[in-house]
Amino acid sequence: ATSKELLEIEAKRQDVMLERRKTQQYHQVTQGLRNSGDANGKTKFRMTLRSAGVIGVPAIRRPKLTSFREFHFSTDSRALVKQTKESLKRKMAHAPVSSSPGRPTQRRRITGKQH
Repeated sequence: ATSKELLEIEAKRQDVMLERRKTQQYHQVTQGLRNSGDANGKTKFRMTLRSAGVIGVPAIRRPKLTSFREFHFSTDSRALVKQTKESLKRKMAHAPVSSSPGRPTQRRRITGKQH
């Protein structure tokens, strides 16, 4: 690379750094962060938290940090058999009883006048 290209690259880098510094100062002013020299690390940390949506966002609207994964312990086989029998009994209790096993039941009575 020629010296002219290197100077252009350096000028571009300076422009980017200046723009970044302006943006950072704008956010510090608008978000009420103090710009003190000794607490610069704390300010960066607070800005990171704020940009992640932790500071200033109500806890209800905050995204969960961990996602819940359901975990089932190995269940007792006798309890499992009992549970399946109970569920089958419940299904049988709610099933409609028909007079003939091959045909579904008629729900409406047939009257003289048909539609």
